[in-house]
Amino acid sequence: RTHAPADHGEATYRGGMTVCGGGHGLGSLQTPSGECVDLALPKNVLRRSGAWDGKAVVLTGTMDSRPRSLNFLWYDIGDRRIEGGGCSDDVLYVQTIEALR
Repeated sequence: RTHAPADHGEATYRGGMTVCGGGHGLGSLQTPSGECVDLALPKNVLRRSGAWDGKAVVLTGTMDSRPRSLNFLWYDIGDRRIEGGGCSDDVLYVQTIEALR
């Protein structure tokens, strides 16, 4: 299923990133306050998932609504395919990633 990005405006998050290897482009970010945010990650990050998994990062992008049906195993947000499940109602379409030291 193709899901056109619904621009909810730009968002910035800081926290620890998890890259889900072996599947589609889903990752997640755990913020210092405990919030979990699903991520639609670019292909270059997925190709180097080991370099990014577990890293403290600052991410910017646009928030997109996840389809409300539980029947989707995956769906597309723009040019990125992600798993249907996750930890948040919305997904951050990641545009920039900055690794923190």
